[in-house]
Amino acid sequence: MNNSWRGVIGLLLLAVVLLLIFLAFKIPNRVQAVGIGTKLPEHLNLTWQHDPKTTQSFTWRTAQGRLGTVVEYMQTSDYGGFPSNSAQHITGTEVPFLSDVGEMLMHEAEAVDLQPGVSYTYRVGSGKDGEWSGPFQFVTAPEEQQPFTFLFVSDTQAAADPTSVSGYGVWGEMLNKALDQQPDARFLLLSGDIVDVGYSQAHWERWFEAAKDKLPGLNMVPTLGNHDVLKTGTKNFRAQFQLPQNGPIGEKELAYSLDYGSVHLAVLNSEGNLSAQAAWLREDMLASELPWKIVAFHRSPYQSHAARASLDVRDAWTPIFDEAGVDLVLTGHDHAYMRSWPLYKGQNVAEGEGTTYVIGGTAGPKFYDMGDYPWMKVKFDDNTQIFSAVTVAKEDLTFKVTARDGSSVDSFTIHKPVPGQRYADVTPSHWAYTTIDNLSREGIVNGVEPLRFRPSQETTRAEFTSMLARALHLPASPAAAPFSDVLESDWFQAVVASAVKAGLIQGSDSNHFAPNERLTRQELAVLLVRAYDSQAQSAVRNRSGTATQLLSFADQTQAAGWAASSIEAALELKLLSGRTESLFAPAAFATRAETARALENLLSLLHQGK
Repeated sequence: MNNSWRGVIGLLLLAVVLLLIFLAFKIPNRVQAVGIGTKLPEHLNLTWQHDPKTTQSFTWRTAQGRLGTVVEYMQTSDYGGFPSNSAQHITGTEVPFLSDVGEMLMHEAEAVDLQPGVSYTYRVGSGKDGEWSGPFQFVTAPEEQQPFTFLFVSDTQAAADPTSVSGYGVWGEMLNKALDQQPDARFLLLSGDIVDVGYSQAHWERWFEAAKDKLPGLNMVPTLGNHDVLKTGTKNFRAQFQLPQNGPIGEKELAYSLDYGSVHLAVLNSEGNLSAQAAWLREDMLASELPWKIVAFHRSPYQSHAARASLDVRDAWTPIFDEAGVDLVLTGHDHAYMRSWPLYKGQNVAEGEGTTYVIGGTAGPKFYDMGDYPWMKVKFDDNTQIFSAVTVAKEDLTFKVTARDGSSVDSFTIHKPVPGQRYADVTPSHWAYTTIDNLSREGIVNGVEPLRFRPSQETTRAEFTSMLARALHLPASPAAAPFSDVLESDWFQAVVASAVKAGLIQGSDSNHFAPNERLTRQELAVLLVRAYDSQAQSAVRNRSGTATQLLSFADQTQAAGWAASSIEAALELKLLSGRTESLFAPAAFATRAETARALENLLSLLHQGK
């Protein structure tokens, strides 16, 4: 054989080798001859596709070829054993699923027309003797908005082994501890990274095995994480859980919502199309009339460490949380526990005024460090696993976090309005509740949106001018406001014109009022004293200019010269007080609650002088 033929044969052999290498990487591992699974139901789990009050979905797997999907159930109060002539009998469907380690047969069934708030006993199988699993129990959601508890864990991912050190045994142990503490928990919310390698069925095998004794009696509300979606991981997720299909196009079973008791719960896919989900979420949340709104997904918009920042999620979704009045956002990803201050438009606000964000730590073996951010109220990164129990009643939500050793990590309660409460974000415990309620009744102050006063929101010059004009019953002015930035079409034009005519306000310069600029506390003092002087028959106060009360504050030197005497007068007249015992905070912006209290003080003082 000459050299040219040897060269051709060598090239052909090389091409064959390269083709085999290409096919090895391109084509997933094919089915093993015997597949995976047995004749008995395995990986049995409970979820909801429809109303939790009247339906229940069942999913399990067997070996390929094991046809027959049967569920038998009856009310637990009537249960005397299976088989039973009084049991309800439903059949479902079988769907083959090809994983990276072999083929298995998925079984799906749904019970409908159930009674709300009732315990049922059930078993699942092929319908043949010796091929049943059970009995187990589930409880439907109550008809009324009765209190209930659900469990919340995150990041159960681990090595593909069963140990309680580095493997999925950790997650199994944490679920057992959570149910020991909360045996009546109604469902388990998982905020993503359920497994470490989403496309590897070996990880799902270990995950299900670790919790096999608990999952048949506990409904799940699962969320996708970045590890769950690796390669073909989304297919593994969809195959093994039946979930609502009411989400946006392209995110079916990955983003969805459901109602349970007094909660409207939306699950989002932070690894998917954020903008499509944003549009869907706005419509979904605004359509709900339930008192509590909770959203769950994996990557938090307010991170605990710079390496895990998700600004894309923050930009896409937090404006909708603000708009829809979402109470609680539950996330994972950071492998540490964080609870935020209530946040509105990215700023810390008081309880009831914004959304609380919780990063749920981990129920697996992996931990990360935390940084420091202004939105953090509680942080915990002691390299131990946690679980959370959330108890929801119509008027309050209590959140309890427990570590693996049983110690308490955090506990807090969010309150909802009580009957007769005017604003959802001004509860009876708020320091300005009575003030805001009284002034609202008199038409002097009002909310910034339906059922929201935003007491911690900083007051603009236009807002305070409007409040002041209504408080003093200023007559309307026929003249237009003498400022180029106050247009006839502006909602505040008339009150600004009236206040200018009464000599109560001035512009930021000769031609501008700056209506949307925030009002400082020293500006508030000037306006209050000017209003008092214009209305009082006599002004009995220190006019010597000696700042005897202002001197008691450590930040006295921060007061502007033009405002010092007015601050002193406002303190003397008890129109204002310090932000704290030692600080007046003259340059700080006045909140809507502070301006309401100041106006109440002014009106009370004027009434005394009559």
